[in-house]
Amino acid sequence: MKNLRLFLPFLLIIGLLSFIVPHQSYSSDSYPVVDYLGVDKGVANLIIQIPETPDYYFTIPWSGTFFCKVDNDTGKFYCIDIFRLINKNPVPMIDTGQVKVHILYIILNYYPNKPYPYPGALPSLNREAAAIQLAIWHFSDSINVNTLQGSSNGDIKNRALQIIADANANWSTASFIKTVKIEPVAISDSLNIADTLRVKVTNTTGSPMSGVTVYLTSTAGTLSATSAVTGPDGYTPYITLQKSTEDSVATIKACARAPIGIGTLYTHLQNECNFQRLVIASVTWGNVCDRLIITWSTSGGGGGGIESSYKMAEMLFLRNILLRKGEAGNMLRNDKITSTYPLQTFIPATGPYNSIPIETTPFDILGISNATSAYAVD
Repeated sequence: MKNLRLFLPFLLIIGLLSFIVPHQSYSSDSYPVVDYLGVDKGVANLIIQIPETPDYYFTIPWSGTFFCKVDNDTGKFYCIDIFRLINKNPVPMIDTGQVKVHILYIILNYYPNKPYPYPGALPSLNREAAAIQLAIWHFSDSINVNTLQGSSNGDIKNRALQIIADANANWSTASFIKTVKIEPVAISDSLNIADTLRVKVTNTTGSPMSGVTVYLTSTAGTLSATSAVTGPDGYTPYITLQKSTEDSVATIKACARAPIGIGTLYTHLQNECNFQRLVIASVTWGNVCDRLIITWSTSGGGGGGIESSYKMAEMLFLRNILLRKGEAGNMLRNDKITSTYPLQTFIPATGPYNSIPIETTPFDILGISNATSAYAVD
């Protein structure tokens, strides 16, 4: 059967091979705005077999990197959707985490994140970028690089195969850096215990960034601060959430202008099925956000019974951490709760299997042993 070659519309090729007049990007509190600008390094019109369809070949308008604006800062991207069109208008795109680890390894260790030239790279940067893109498509779209057409493209094919082999052998060394991250310090599902957290900001190599302003919001409860500045260790001061009785869940969001993690995957917010997903391949600054969902119980005797939440051991452990850090003090009594009834009145006179309550103290051990002192711990 004669091979049938599929060509994307001619206008798409023209759009990809020529720079487009930049649009004015706008800022979004929730989602970065990605604005396509034009191509960077690569090769046009490579022809390759469609996966699992040996009689059909696909002409790729552009294989390589291209420029985009992210919140007014220009960065370089690769595509991970070979059969989808790129959106050439400024649109909100949602950060959907990191790409799969094999692609992350390639993004971290090859152009443009790694300065060109480097050992093993093709003499032509355009052809090197094309080979990198084909290797990425191998992991994202199951492209068989061996089906690349044209004897003159043997160097791109062989280089792409080298990159694929490198990623298969070393993918476990790749580590994604989330540059803005909410870190829980002490989280409780009790209504009456405030939650403690902080935010860390780093660069794309994981080094702390000081002097960065982080803005925080919560969908419920009250935060002790709505903005905070990072210190030399990259951390903000501790921030607390005082929970509300009318809610049982809160989404805390922390945003800062910071470098976006290399390998961050962006998906079209409104129409992800029809437009390419993009992966950041160079240091690019933008509005980076992280979210933390916190839940709590509004029952249990009006917040008075931590035992009923089956997390007493966990909460005592977290409180012990705060005590060790000097962020809480020892309590001899809880003055927030007033009662005219002694605890003994709540103990049933008869328990399971006709058992009866017998009051004991840790010091009763002194009467039956040679111990010299006794105390109780949870």
